[in-house]
Amino acid sequence: MRNFTRDCGNQVTLGAFLGTVSYALMVLRSVRTTEESLFTDTRSGCLRHVDAAALAEWARRHGTALLLLRRPGDYVFPGAPIAMMTRAVNGAAAAIRAHSALAATRSGANDLEDAIRQLVEVGVRALSAGINDPHTAMSVLDRLGAILCELATCKLASGISLRDGAVVLEMPDLSYDRLAGPMLHMIRQNAAGSPAILIRMLDILTQVAYCETAPARRVTLVHHVELIAVDARASVANPADLAAVAAREAPFDAALRGAAGLRSASAAR
Repeated sequence: MRNFTRDCGNQVTLGAFLGTVSYALMVLRSVRTTEESLFTDTRSGCLRHVDAAALAEWARRHGTALLLLRRPGDYVFPGAPIAMMTRAVNGAAAAIRAHSALAATRSGANDLEDAIRQLVEVGVRALSAGINDPHTAMSVLDRLGAILCELATCKLASGISLRDGAVVLEMPDLSYDRLAGPMLHMIRQNAAGSPAILIRMLDILTQVAYCETAPARRVTLVHHVELIAVDARASVANPADLAAVAAREAPFDAALRGAAGLRSASAAR
C-alpha cells in the first residue's frame, strides 16, 4: 500500500477521482433541471411505511408526479435524496414526511423482505465454520422454496399509482428478482465447497420450476441454477461430488419442460 501511494501517477489519479466525487456530492443538493426537482430528507432510519394513496392524491392535487427513491425496508440516510418530482412544488418534502414513517430498525408484520432476511441469516450462520450445521441450512432452504412456490400464484405490485390515467407516484417495485436474489445469493456464496447444500438448492429450484409459470420468473430461476453450477465447478474438489451436483441440473431442465406439459393437459381437461 505504501508503494502504491508513493507513486506520482497513482496520486494524481486518486486525487482527481476524490476531487470529482467530492464536487459531485457538494453540488448534488443544488442541481435542478426544468423538468425535475431533487430534494432530500433530513431524517435517518429504516423506512417502515409509506402511505402511497395519500402521496398519490397530494401529487394529483398539485399537478406533479413523485418518484420515490426508497421503498419500505430501505434505509434513509440524512441529507440523501429521497424523491424526485416532475414539477417543483412547495411542500413536497413535508408531504413525504407526513405520509411516511421511519424506525430505528427494520421490522414489520407485513415486511416480506425482512422475513426472508431473517431466514437467510439463520441459514448463513448455520453454514459458518463455527457452527457447521448444514441440516439447519437445508431446513431454511426448504422454507424459502415454499415461499417461492407460494409466490407463483401472486402478482407483485408495480409500485405505480395512477390518477385520471396519469402516473402521479412511482415507488421502487418489489420485483421477483429482488425477492429471489436475497433468498439464494448469500446461502449459495456461503455454501462454496458444500455439495450437500448445493444439491439441496438445485432440488428446491426444480420444485419451484414446476410451480412457477411466468416466463420472466423462470429466467430468474435458470440464472440461479447457472450460478450454482459455476460455484460447484469452482469449489467442489471431489469429482464424484461434483458429478452429483451436476446431475441435478437435468431434473431442473425437465421441470421447466414438464410444467408446460402439465399446463397443456390441465387446459385440455
